[in-house]
Amino acid sequence: MGSNERVKTEGEEPTDQETTGLENAVRRVWELNQRLCAKRGLDLADVLNNFAAAQQEYFRDHQAEADFIRLCDDGCEPRIISALGALLERAPGVWAAQRFEFGTPRDREKALRTLDKSIELAHSHWIRVGGPEYDLDQTGTSVLDLGQLFESLLVYAETFRVSLELREKIGDLTLIDIVKYIIVAYVIETTGRQHDAEVSSIVGVKLDKPDYDESSHRAWRARNFARLEKFFRKVAHIPSTLGTILSESK
Repeated sequence: MGSNERVKTEGEEPTDQETTGLENAVRRVWELNQRLCAKRGLDLADVLNNFAAAQQEYFRDHQAEADFIRLCDDGCEPRIISALGALLERAPGVWAAQRFEFGTPRDREKALRTLDKSIELAHSHWIRVGGPEYDLDQTGTSVLDLGQLFESLLVYAETFRVSLELREKIGDLTLIDIVKYIIVAYVIETTGRQHDAEVSSIVGVKLDKPDYDESSHRAWRARNFARLEKFFRKVAHIPSTLGTILSESK
């Protein structure tokens, strides 16, 4: 099959209920980060717009701008492609930093449950004592929004749990493989095509691998895509969901 022929993915599609739950979760995280940026006098949508523009210039400097533009012209959201590219660029360092283990899987799960309960208990107590009132100084300006802090900690705990589960599932595959899969899945879901030439160009630039060409990428996809699809099909819907939210905030 040609890389630009329309394709269907083989992974299990999320149910309507799962899709709604995913969209709600992504919206909550987006709104949380919007509020955190607003406290710093920033508009998150503007930050991402500027980032996407900077990434296009980066791709131009590395002879990959035409591939970036072709993906966007076929339906990909520039800010999503930019964010996924940045994630891929940082994947080697993140993966290396997480090469540690502590205790058995049961010990880790117990520790995460304790963290969840501690956060929820502290949050409940904060609400009971009228916590929101204490988040304001004498001028009525927010000093520290503990509600957002507790929400952020719960997101962190869930992210950490997912990362541990993934490490146990994927075996010899790395975070680089996972992010490459998400990029490919996002491109297919958004455009209906694999775009091997364009994706390989973006991947090669971000991983600083000039020899990673269309053939290399197609071989990687043939070896790994179906395997990753079993575990990450639902996760791969997150970029397209976020793309919908971003289009609403233009």
